[in-house]
Amino acid sequence: MKRKIYLESDFDFFKGEVIGTVLVLSFKDNLMLRATSLAAKSTILDYLDQLSHTDAIKVLLVVSSPNKAGREEYCQFYNQVIQSALGVNAVHKLFHAVDDLILKIKEINQIVIHADSGNVLPLFLNISLACDYRIVADNTVFQNPCLEYGLVPKGGGAFFLCKMLGYCQAKQLLMSDKDISALEALKIGIVDQIVPNNKLEDT
Repeated sequence: MKRKIYLESDFDFFKGEVIGTVLVLSFKDNLMLRATSLAAKSTILDYLDQLSHTDAIKVLLVVSSPNKAGREEYCQFYNQVIQSALGVNAVHKLFHAVDDLILKIKEINQIVIHADSGNVLPLFLNISLACDYRIVADNTVFQNPCLEYGLVPKGGGAFFLCKMLGYCQAKQLLMSDKDISALEALKIGIVDQIVPNNKLEDT
């Protein structure tokens, strides 16, 4: 039996706030490291499962932390994991956590909007691609350091991008290590709206 989790809650790595018929789910810092915890993964999946069983909430707004990891922090994370006792199992836990989170987002009945800013790695882009609508701040930069480690970005990115952009453009995007600005992302079609960074929360 799953434990009761109230939607208006504050957890170690995310916070839930109800505003009318909208649930704002805000991720906190160090999400990559926190996602390697099985307890953390269980908490957010139980939370979203509870959301899917209520009619009071019509929209889920997922807000990424503006201080999340960029390219350098991503590389440091993998170097630390490789050199630590955790080894590759920590990476597998992270990948499985992202996969399960994305499957849960696609499963719920509410409209899901994703708001982001700053550096966006493939893992977080894929969470965004699973949502129905994507808003980013004008300082957003999409980065793909996965190629440096010979890794495929987990979380269904190839699936979502092929459906959105077609096979050829999706392949070019996944195989490129070039940073993509918010404006370029809008032109490509992987975001729906750009707003000034200081207006993101209001928007």
